[in-house]
Amino acid sequence: MSNPLDLTGQFIADSYLRLLQVESNNVYDGEGNYLYTIGGTGGGTVGPQGPTGAAGANGVTGSQGPTGASGPTGATGNNGATGDTGPTGTTGEQGATGAAGSTGATGNNGATGDTGPTGTTGEQGATGAAGSTGPTGANGVTGPTGNSGANGVTGPTGNNGSNGVTGPTGSNGATGAAGTYTFASASTTYTATETSGMQIIKCNTTAGAFLVHLPTAVGNTATYVIKKTTGTPTVTIDCYLSETVDEGATAVINKVYESVTLVSDNANWWII
Repeated sequence: MSNPLDLTGQFIADSYLRLLQVESNNVYDGEGNYLYTIGGTGGGTVGPQGPTGAAGANGVTGSQGPTGASGPTGATGNNGATGDTGPTGTTGEQGATGAAGSTGATGNNGATGDTGPTGTTGEQGATGAAGSTGPTGANGVTGPTGNSGANGVTGPTGNNGSNGVTGPTGSNGATGAAGTYTFASASTTYTATETSGMQIIKCNTTAGAFLVHLPTAVGNTATYVIKKTTGTPTVTIDCYLSETVDEGATAVINKVYESVTLVSDNANWWII
């Protein structure tokens, strides 16, 4: 007869909910440590159960098993009853005014109203001015012109008169005052300021090309002589604002000892 208490190979849980393994009625914990023996193998009765031991500590939570396959989708339930109507929302802001519609067709003219009563007669107007005198009547017809008389005989041509005596030679006039002029030298940009007389400007371009600025030609009676004396670079004569020299914006002196003489016509400069 087999032993009803033979739990060999079984797993049991004690009152502490610990998972215990039984081998030949010997009880071991999860780490294989011997704990106690369950009943003998004889025919005696099983003794009373001992007091429940204190609850053991919770074991380590095992890893989560794989997620099972999704079950089939259940049938769609019936629609629920319609809920009560919610409160009316606040009125939204007024939308922008739409574009004006096109003008409608012109309506038919209304019927002509009745003629109003005749107004009272106005006062008599003032007497108009007397009319102008009528034109003078045409002149009578002119009588015929009489015949012209015959021309008289032409008289002979008179002799030429003798020449008058030559008058005496006048005395010589006084000698005019000698002209005046000034010299100026320039090796860089030079601004001329003379408004009368004559100025001779000697230009040395050894250090490089430069400009000679003329004053305004308006009201200027000066005569300018601009001469290049030394150097290879050029001398450029530049006018005031939009004025011109020989109808050009500038004049250029290229050669050594070349010069230009300038006078004003009260508006622009001219080379003479």
